[in-house]
Amino acid sequence: MGRYYNSRVTQVSKAKDFLVNQTAIQAALDGVSLSDIEKRMMYFTEGLDSTEDPIALNDEFEAEYEMATYEAKMSKLLHRAYARVKKENPETARTWNESIRILKKGDHYILVLWGVLRLPYDSLKLLATAFLVVALLLGIIVTAENYHFHWNPASQSHGLDTGMARAIAPIYDGYRLRLLCCLSLDF
Repeated sequence: MGRYYNSRVTQVSKAKDFLVNQTAIQAALDGVSLSDIEKRMMYFTEGLDSTEDPIALNDEFEAEYEMATYEAKMSKLLHRAYARVKKENPETARTWNESIRILKKGDHYILVLWGVLRLPYDSLKLLATAFLVVALLLGIIVTAENYHFHWNPASQSHGLDTGMARAIAPIYDGYRLRLLCCLSLDF
């Protein structure tokens, strides 16, 4: 039985070849050494797209390198390579983005290397935004309670549109009840 042509595997291989090549160019420009095993590790995957035995490659790599150090090094190189490519040639930058898009359809280690520096900051922004929203809502509720402002969907005495008041009232009452229960305050 002969080998069949799989365009998805070919696309994945070309995408990885492009990214590894750009990273190697960046390493040379930066004067950073990049060994053969470090390049081969960028191709690592455990799926059908694997270019070599993933277990053997991982064992060989772990015998020589510290994973966290390698990931930080490669992430920096990838991001510097992308910045260089964007600055030098928009067409090459589009090829980079397309390569990442192709690889996102699978489970490829190079995507971990590409995202290592971004994850902590993204999580921190999300957490800070969540705290800000909660603090703002609690501030509104406490202020409303202190000034005895109660939204009543049946009356328009506060100038709210009846439809809007009916939509907001359950949310407000739910938060007010939770606040009163949690803080055991009697306003």
